[in-house]
Amino acid sequence: MFPAHLRLTYLKNRRVTIDILSPDGKLPFCHGFIPAMLDQTGLYILNTKRFKPKAIGHLLTQTERWYLRALRLRKLWL
Repeated sequence: MFPAHLRLTYLKNRRVTIDILSPDGKLPFCHGFIPAMLDQTGLYILNTKRFKPKAIGHLLTQTERWYLRALRLRKLWL
């Protein structure tokens, strides 16, 4: 169990979430990931020794860019 667990959901698509977890006894750093399915393993996208709001903000911006790019590519293939 992590002392702090923040789950962020993308407003344009509620299936896109990012989990930010604080350090615990096993992992000495904050990490973030996009779960493949809620409450299961996913893609780790952040590892840092301290909670860094700017890094998390950058991560959210990048995630939105990836998502919008994927939508554009999907439209090209349909």
